[in-house]
Amino acid sequence: MLTDTFIEKLSPKAREGSIRAIATMMVLAQNYHPNMLILLLRLTDTFKIEQNCEYDNWDDFLLLLDQVSTEERYFLLDLLSVSAAFDGHLSQLEKHHLPEAFKELTDDYMERTEKLKNCLLNGQLHAAKALCTLDFNPG
Repeated sequence: MLTDTFIEKLSPKAREGSIRAIATMMVLAQNYHPNMLILLLRLTDTFKIEQNCEYDNWDDFLLLLDQVSTEERYFLLDLLSVSAAFDGHLSQLEKHHLPEAFKELTDDYMERTEKLKNCLLNGQLHAAKALCTLDFNPG
């Protein structure tokens, strides 16, 4: 999913933000879907994140988004979008809170999230994979 070269570009704050993006979506989804747990464990291991604090606080995640570069923010928003869709359902809490993170890009990211969710539910795995791009570009 993420190459060593890509990972090296991420600041420690962006790595922490990755864990926070997934953990907060698990809380807002009110669902511990196995896909989310696997993603969380893989990134925690890949980024060598110590589990010495609570990473599932939404307000802390929002604050962190303002502490990373613009490009890293886009990466974190990509990951947030994928994490929101990964369980095949958007809870009311997710629908309410996601725009707080997506801000001016809310329409683009919510559309992407809905498309990804629908692709996953309909077994359109190639289309879903195309929507899981994690990069430093908006949307």
